[in-house]
Amino acid sequence: KNFIVKELISMSKKMTIVEQYESIVEKYADVLTEEELAFLKERAELHAKKNGNRKPTAQQLKNKAVAEEVVAYLTETREHLQIKEMIKKIPCLASIENCTPQYVMAIIRPLHDKGNGIVQREEIKGTAYFYIPAED
Repeated sequence: KNFIVKELISMSKKMTIVEQYESIVEKYADVLTEEELAFLKERAELHAKKNGNRKPTAQQLKNKAVAEEVVAYLTETREHLQIKEMIKKIPCLASIENCTPQYVMAIIRPLHDKGNGIVQREEIKGTAYFYIPAED
C-alpha cells in the first residue's frame, strides 16, 4: 500500500527499521489485511535476526584492551592529563605507532559519557584534562 511507503519515509531518522515496521503494524492494524500484517511482521523479524548478536571486530577488541589500560593508569596515578599527555605517558598509547589525539578521544569518549562515566573531564583555561576522581 502506498501510505505505508510514505509512512516509512516520514518516520523519525532515529528509529530502527524493526521499530518502523512495528509502529506501522500498530497504527494500521485495523486497515491492513492479515496477509499484509504477516508480511510486515516477517520483515521485522528478518531485520531483527540480521542485526542480532554480532561478534566484536579485532579493532574493537584492541580498543577495549587499550581503554582498560588507560583506566588502570588513570586510577593508579590519579593524574589530570590532556590527551597529548596521555599519548606520551600511558605505555599502551605510547607504543602505538602514529597514535593520534582523535584515536585517544574515541577511546576516552565512551568512558567519559558526558559526565556520567568513570573518566571525568575538567576544563582549565580552555584546556581539557581527563582524570578518575579519588574514591572517598
